[in-house]
Amino acid sequence: MIPLKDKQWKSFFIGDIFDYFAPGKSKGLNHLEEDKTFGKSYIGATNRNNGVLSFVRADKKLLQKGNSVGFIKNGNGSAGYAIYKYESFISTSDVIFAYSDWLNRYIGLFITTCSDMSQEKYSHGYKWTKERLLRSGIMLPVNECGTPDYEYMEQYSKNLLYRKLQSYINFSTDQKE
Repeated sequence: MIPLKDKQWKSFFIGDIFDYFAPGKSKGLNHLEEDKTFGKSYIGATNRNNGVLSFVRADKKLLQKGNSVGFIKNGNGSAGYAIYKYESFISTSDVIFAYSDWLNRYIGLFITTCSDMSQEKYSHGYKWTKERLLRSGIMLPVNECGTPDYEYMEQYSKNLLYRKLQSYINFSTDQKE
């Protein structure tokens, strides 16, 4: 596999790479019933804990499907960050979620990392609106056609995960000896 530093990269508008966008539907956590045992993730304007503020009883009107990248519009130091959600969830309207057929957990994690590299320009005075998000640039590796190389992103993330898991296995084995 080609190392990241040797891969060709190109800037894309976020609005051009995803198929559609949907804002979070909840107006706040205080309108929902907490359920820490069987609840759905409640996503807020934070990049901590992958955006999860709490777990709440599922409300079908507010439930959103997973396999999406969430872009945090504003929040306490989290404006401009991105998160990836695999499972269905309920979210505050302070997060906009992007969906595409090519998206999976490996590509989603790669893209959130790339997106977070330009986070520093966002703050309480400069927030992501949907219009601003659609025109925000993101640097991504490209294939020979100059389009985002989703296969590379997926394989790179899988390799990273494999190496991390292997280091845990090796550490555990070393501890037993």
